[in-house]
Amino acid sequence: MFNLPPGFHEAAQSITSLDVLQTKACEGDVPPSLPSFRHSGWEKHRERVIAAMGTIPHLAQRTARFKSCGADSWVVQDKDDSSHVMLVGSYCGDRFCKPCALARSHVLAENVHSKAPPGPYRLVTLTLPSSHVLSEVLTHLFDSWKRFRLSPLFKDRVTGGVCFLEITHSLEKGWHPHFHLVCVGNYWRYADLNALWSRCARVPVTVVDIRRARDLPAVLCYLTRYASKLVPPSISSSLNLLTTAIAALASRRSISTFGTWRGLRLLSPLPSEYEWRLCGTLSWVHAEARQGNPQAGRLLMYLNHPEIIHAQWTDVFPNKSPPPLQNVLFPTNPIM
Repeated sequence: MFNLPPGFHEAAQSITSLDVLQTKACEGDVPPSLPSFRHSGWEKHRERVIAAMGTIPHLAQRTARFKSCGADSWVVQDKDDSSHVMLVGSYCGDRFCKPCALARSHVLAENVHSKAPPGPYRLVTLTLPSSHVLSEVLTHLFDSWKRFRLSPLFKDRVTGGVCFLEITHSLEKGWHPHFHLVCVGNYWRYADLNALWSRCARVPVTVVDIRRARDLPAVLCYLTRYASKLVPPSISSSLNLLTTAIAALASRRSISTFGTWRGLRLLSPLPSEYEWRLCGTLSWVHAEARQGNPQAGRLLMYLNHPEIIHAQWTDVFPNKSPPPLQNVLFPTNPIM
């Protein structure tokens, strides 16, 4: 589903693939619940995010979506190739949800690969002095960024790109939010970049970095790393820090495009190259297989592949909503 260019996986050795689900149909066991499987490996941090969101009254609906992430899952089958079976589910898409953030980073990389203009690409980091009040330094950072991208020199050097927010924290210095940019444009001297950012930030000393990306795989690796990393473990492991971060970021965008990249819809999944049909919920297919339904058993056999993609419902059926759980559709005469 994601046709990334040669060299991407080598460049992103530390980046894991999309969620993988392996069912053991031969053992006849009922699979683990989808939330348990989807969120295995970060349960404690996830519980901490839920607890932090629960202390913020106006995030009640968002908290409910976060808690139900991965609760529903359906089996779909390629109409042209019966052995091509995939699991789709309804996910929260929250930026503090680790698997959703990882999936979003892959969608972003795929869109940049297929839609973005050719390079050369430059990687830019913009920072401000740390502060012990996160909301204040975030306002300062976003205001500085607005002045920066509207300046004549920026428009002359940069044609377009995408911007990522990252937040770190230390006990000594406090909060340190900063931006990572992927830009397309002309050569920009470090001294000129530093001087312009200092003027826009209205502080005498700032730290910036600019470097040319080696190639497109390196750019995509950079994208996946920062698109899925909003806060580090030092913040997510502390309930107080996590609550502060969630509250301060509630009305902020952590990923945005600028210049000629506006309107590219980099976070929208590309249309599926396959035509899918719905077979039923995963739990229903398992139940049917245990009762001896050969069609369901064959679906589970196809799902027993080590690289089954676990995609969002909108990736497969973008114009339809997931069906109610009680309304499952299993083809009378499926292509097997």
